[in-house]
Amino acid sequence: MNLLYGFKDDDEAPKNYGTLLDIIRFVRVMPGITTEHIHELESRDTAKKPSIEGDGYAPDGTFIWDIWICPNCNEHYEIDYDEYDFCPKCGQRIDKSELE
Repeated sequence: MNLLYGFKDDDEAPKNYGTLLDIIRFVRVMPGITTEHIHELESRDTAKKPSIEGDGYAPDGTFIWDIWICPNCNEHYEIDYDEYDFCPKCGQRIDKSELE
């Protein structure tokens, strides 16, 4: 259950997380939201650097770093293909400085 939004599963949860101010406005109208929920949302709105991994080599033999991993939920995404400001799974803001 996605407790932060009151939805039964993640498929029903909103995918556009917006800014922290948008989130705070949203949770003010949700019954049962606690201080812990708000702190978790604030933490997700702070950009965090993802881990970077690779899974292969270029034809010249150099290792290819082509996967980034969400620092919050550990979901894997392809660099240069999955370009998100926020993790699509959990909403964590991503610091993309090392992905470019």
